[in-house]
Amino acid sequence: MSAVLPQFDCLSSAVREMNSDFPRPTFKVEVGKEFDLQSNYNNLSKCFSNKVGVYILFNESKDIIRIGSSIDDLYHRLNTYFDYKSDDSIVGVGWWKEGVGSRYIRVIEVPGNCSFEALAIEQFLIRKLCPPLNKEGKLKYLDYRKSMLSELDRLSTLYGWERVSKNWYTA
Repeated sequence: MSAVLPQFDCLSSAVREMNSDFPRPTFKVEVGKEFDLQSNYNNLSKCFSNKVGVYILFNESKDIIRIGSSIDDLYHRLNTYFDYKSDDSIVGVGWWKEGVGSRYIRVIEVPGNCSFEALAIEQFLIRKLCPPLNKEGKLKYLDYRKSMLSELDRLSTLYGWERVSKNWYTA
């Protein structure tokens, strides 16, 4: 039986818990608005440049699939996950194996002078939510990871990369 992937309500609950049990001294942890990669991909730079914090990647079904952080520039970090190839209409689709299937992004911004806080928030959320594309969720969501293989194979062919090995989705 497959485990149910965490969704936004799980994220909201974890953020409430963090604010209650581990309040940040200079700011409140808040989840930003949803960013749709498919319709807004060309605004990725405008929305996330020169910001630091935690990013949460969601799939088409709005399941949380990956959590990460950037203490320098969210745009540069997020841009490592996505690519645009006009000939194949890959706009805002995760191409890197740890970002494949991404459709939406939400961000928890952290004040620049507290960028170190992003790492603590990221680790708290990963431990609470265990997203399938973070190593902490790998064993819990093997079926989800396995379901990504056909898309990873397609992208490997498109980019001329080596195909993903079975150990990516097995124990």
